[in-house]
Amino acid sequence: MPLCTALCYQQYRSDTVRSFLPAIRGDARARDWLESSKGVESSMTAIGTASGRSVARTGRRREEILDCAAAIATDGGYDAVKMRTVADDAGIAVGTLYRYFPTKPHVLVAVLTREFERLGAERDWTVTADSPQLRVAHVNARLYKELRCRPALTEAVTRAFVFADGSTSSEVDRAAAVIEHLLALAIAGGEPNPRHHQLASLIVDVWLSSLIAWVRHGTSADELAVRLERSVRLILGGENAAANSQTPGSTQ
Repeated sequence: MPLCTALCYQQYRSDTVRSFLPAIRGDARARDWLESSKGVESSMTAIGTASGRSVARTGRRREEILDCAAAIATDGGYDAVKMRTVADDAGIAVGTLYRYFPTKPHVLVAVLTREFERLGAERDWTVTADSPQLRVAHVNARLYKELRCRPALTEAVTRAFVFADGSTSSEVDRAAAVIEHLLALAIAGGEPNPRHHQLASLIVDVWLSSLIAWVRHGTSADELAVRLERSVRLILGGENAAANSQTPGSTQ
């Protein structure tokens, strides 16, 4: 049927139904038909509502799983995180846990990603200082504080992130993307461009290499902080000079 003909026919049907509505409302079968139509509409609304509740319930359960895994890792580190223990603490079956997270590294990398996301939401990291180096230093100081306050958790998520196999590549990439974007925001002092992301990626690499050395007991937490501060200063030296040249009253 041509499109214009179909549209005209559809309009005709709609007009015809509207014209007969007053009459058919008095007919019992017509009333039944109208009521059944309302029932279908109500059913569709109920399905949509139930679907929304299911999504919310899934999100809450995922957060509960991550909470339990983080608590276990905080107390006992990487080796203490067992899938059955996480499931028991979350009040779910092990099979249910595996539907959310196939392996322990999946769980712990997701914990790391959530920690990065929470860090990003704490404040506007683009306005914490006047220079890129100082803004990044604020981010690093916050990360370092977490390391000192919860060393076992840091060790657990670092091991999961660094030593995970290919099955967790998407989760690892997401965690790296979150912290890289946060650092890029701090470097840029606003919306980052590709260069800011490249610099942020270098800083993430320094963080990871430093954390690996720390996990393997090759360096102390204080040595890690010094190494990171020195590396950031070298990486962002050009960015600091550019920021200073744009400061009112600075010499060109």
